[in-house]
Amino acid sequence: MTTSDLTTAVFSPVAREAGFFDQSKGQQVLPTMIGFWDAQLRNRFGNAAYLSWFGVDPEKMPGKHLREVIGEETFRLNLPYLEAVLKGEVQRFERQVTSPDRQHVWLMRVEYHPEIVHGEVQGFYALSYDITASRQTEQALLKSNSELTGTLSQHKRDQARLQEAELQLQSAIETMGEAFAIFDADDRLVYFNAHYRDFYRTSAPIIELGRSFEEIIRYGVAHGQFKAAVGREDAWIEERMAIHRQGQHELMQCLDDGRWLKIRERRTADGHTIGIRFDVTELFVAKQAAEAANVAKSQFLATMSHEIRTPMNAILGMAQLLMLPKLTEADRLDYARILVDSGQALLLLLNDILDLSKIESGALQLDAITFDPSQILVATQNLFSKVVNDKGLQIATHWSGPRQVYLGDPHRIQQMLTNYINNAIKFSTHGRITIDARELSSDGQTARLEFAVSDQGVGIAKDQQARLFERFSQVDNSITRQYGGTGLGLFLVRSLAHLMGGEVGVESEAGQGARFWFRIRLGVATALMKPLSGQDQAPPGPVLPAQFSCHVMVAEDNLLQQKLIDVLLKRRGIRITLVATGQQAVDAIRQGHDADLILMDLRMPELSGYDAVPQIRQWELETGHPRRPIIALTADAFEDDRQRCLAVGMDDFLTKPLNVFALEAMLKKWLPDALGEAAAGKEDVPVDIVLANPQVQALIHELMPLLSQNKFDALRRFKQLQEAVAGTELAAPMAQAGLELESFRFDLVLDRLQRLLAARQPEAS
Repeated sequence: MTTSDLTTAVFSPVAREAGFFDQSKGQQVLPTMIGFWDAQLRNRFGNAAYLSWFGVDPEKMPGKHLREVIGEETFRLNLPYLEAVLKGEVQRFERQVTSPDRQHVWLMRVEYHPEIVHGEVQGFYALSYDITASRQTEQALLKSNSELTGTLSQHKRDQARLQEAELQLQSAIETMGEAFAIFDADDRLVYFNAHYRDFYRTSAPIIELGRSFEEIIRYGVAHGQFKAAVGREDAWIEERMAIHRQGQHELMQCLDDGRWLKIRERRTADGHTIGIRFDVTELFVAKQAAEAANVAKSQFLATMSHEIRTPMNAILGMAQLLMLPKLTEADRLDYARILVDSGQALLLLLNDILDLSKIESGALQLDAITFDPSQILVATQNLFSKVVNDKGLQIATHWSGPRQVYLGDPHRIQQMLTNYINNAIKFSTHGRITIDARELSSDGQTARLEFAVSDQGVGIAKDQQARLFERFSQVDNSITRQYGGTGLGLFLVRSLAHLMGGEVGVESEAGQGARFWFRIRLGVATALMKPLSGQDQAPPGPVLPAQFSCHVMVAEDNLLQQKLIDVLLKRRGIRITLVATGQQAVDAIRQGHDADLILMDLRMPELSGYDAVPQIRQWELETGHPRRPIIALTADAFEDDRQRCLAVGMDDFLTKPLNVFALEAMLKKWLPDALGEAAAGKEDVPVDIVLANPQVQALIHELMPLLSQNKFDALRRFKQLQEAVAGTELAAPMAQAGLELESFRFDLVLDRLQRLLAARQPEAS
C-alpha cells in the first residue's frame, strides 16, 4: 500500500470519528500539515505543524475561518482551488508560504480532498507538505549536472521523511484503541491493526493481507464466530455482504465470546472501504439490563394493581353489604372480618413496598436484640399452623445447634422465614413443610447461621432459579395469574440477608419440591434465654371503652374522618368541636375556645395544620394561656413527617386510618386527669411482678407472632395487654408502644416487647 493510498484512505469520516485526528495521536508530530475544513471554510481539526508554519495553536484552531489561519493574501490566491474542491473536485497545487516572522519562505505542495456524503460536499481535507528542498534540487539540476549527486541525496532525504510520516501515521492507527481495517477496490484486505485481529480471534488464522472480505467472514461463520449466523449461515453471509457493499452503514454484531461490536464502514472516493469496530459490550449489556428491568417493573406494576384491587374490591363489597338492613349478627361479624382481613392484606403489601423503598435508599436499619433461634422457629410454626392445617399440609421445625442466645434482628429473621413459608404454602398441595435452622460456624464472638424452609410442592426448574431473587421477578407470568403475589418477597429476603452479611439460595427440581435457605452472620450473646411459660390462660373478656371528661377540638376537612372521630370520641364521653380548616381552628382558639386537646389534620384548605399550629403556639405565648396538647392527624406515616410535626409545635402524631386503641392510648397519655374513676385506683406494681403474671405472659405469647406477621388481631390483643397492666410500672411503656402500634409500626412494638423480655432474662435465670 502506497503513502498516497494510505493518505486517501485515512481522509474519511470513519478515521475522524475514531479519533484519528485527535490531537493526542501520533500525527501531531508529523512535519506535514493535516487539517479538515467544513463547507463554510471553518476548521474542525489541525495538527501541530500549523504552529510551525502559521504560528497558530492547533488546540485553538477548531472554529477558525481559513482566512484567519493562512492570512488574507494566501487565502485570496487559494480561493479558486477552494471553490473547486467545494464542488467535489480534488485539487493539487503549489504555493509559497512565508513564516510569521517573515524570516523563512517555503514552497508547499498542497492537496485538497473533498468529503462527500450522500452526494453533498461536507468539507475537505487539506494536506500540505514542504517541497522547498525538492524544488531547489530541481532548479539546481537545471544549472549544472555537477550538482546531480546533491540533488539525489536531497531526494532521498525527502523520501525518508515521507516514509517516516507513513510510519507515524501507521503508529497512530495502531494506538487508536479500536479495530481498524482497509479493503481495496477489489475488496481485499490491504491494511489492519492488531486490534482488528484481536477482536476477531476465531477468524485470526485467516486475517492476512490479500484475503477478501467474504473469505474472512465465511471462515468466521464456519467456526461459529457470529451468533446471529448460527442455523442460517448462507442467508446471514448474503445479508452481511449486501450491507458491506453499501459502503456507508453501521450495525451491531455479537461474537462467540459474548462481546458486542459496533461496526462502521465507509467507502472512499477511490473505492477503498474503511472499517472500524468499537467494543461496546459493557454499554450494550447495561442497555439490555435496563430494558429488562423496565419490562419487569411494568409487569410488577400490573401485578401490584391487581394485588391492590383484589382486597379493595372485597373492602368495598363488604362495606356495601354492611349497609344492608336486617343483617344477622353472624353476617355482620363475617362481613367485618372480611373487611379486616382485606385491610390487613393491603397493609402487608404496603409494608413490603415501604421495606423495598428503605432498602433501595439505604435507610433500613437492623436491630441488635438477644434471641433464641429455636423460639423463632416455634413462634413461626404456631403462626402458620392453622393455615397449614386448613390446606391439608403438615409443618415441623428443627434447630440443629447449641442452646445459645444470639444477637441480631429476630423480627427481620422471622419476616424472611415468613416469606419463604408463604411461598411453600402457596405452591404445595400435599406433604410437609419443614422449618430448620443450624449453626454453621462460630468463633465465640460471631456465628454463621443457616435458616431454611423445605416443601414438597411443585418445585422449580434449574433454568428458572436464577431469576427468583431478582426485584419484581417471578418464575413466569402464569405464576402471578395462578397463585398471585407481587414478586417482592424473595427480593426482600435477599436484601435483608445481604444487610446481615449473608446470602440466599434455593435447591430444587421441577416436581420435586424446594428448599429455600438464607445464611447470615449474628453476634453471640452470653446469657441463655428462657422460653415464655405459655400457660393456656383464657384472655380477658370484652373491654369497655375508657370514659373521659374533657373537651376535644377536631380540625379535619374530610367528612368521613369527621364522622369516624365524632363517633369514637362521643362513645368515650368526650365533648367535641369540629372545624374544617386550620384557619377555623386558629380563630376558635383566639376567641377563647376551651378545648383541652386538639386533633389537627395536616392537609386542609385555607390553612394547613403545619401553618395553623405555629399561630396557636404564638397566641398562647402572647396571652399567657397554658400550652394545650396538639396531636397531628395524617396519612403520612414516615419518620420525617413526625419530625416536621414536632418541629412546628405539635406534641404527638396519629396516623390514618385512625385506630380506636391508638386514639384511646393517646388521650390517656395527654389527658390523664380527664380519665374516669373506673380506670384509676390501682397501685404501681413493679415490672418483674407484672411479667410474672401468667395472664400477662399468655397475652404476650399470643401477641408476638401476631405482631411479627402484621396481623390486625394484634390490635385487640395489645389492647387487652394494656388493660391487664394498667396502673403498674409497665403501663407507661405500653402506652408508648400503643402509639407506635396506631401507626401500624408492628415491628417497633415487637422490638419493644422483645427488649423488655430480654432485660429480665438474667434475673429470671
